[in-house]
Amino acid sequence: MEQLCMNIFDVAKADGNAIRETEYLLSVPGMRESIKAGLAEQPQTLAKALDW
Repeated sequence: MEQLCMNIFDVAKADGNAIRETEYLLSVPGMRESIKAGLAEQPQTLAKALDW
């Protein structure tokens, strides 16, 4: 039972972290639109290598 409670806590913590990360990303000006534009891209049109 103790292990089950620890597992539930770990999942809840991970979910909370994911929510906070999403809130942070969406608070950056223009990020929401950038994410939506990226999701709308067709995989065939994406670069094969990054120019970083």
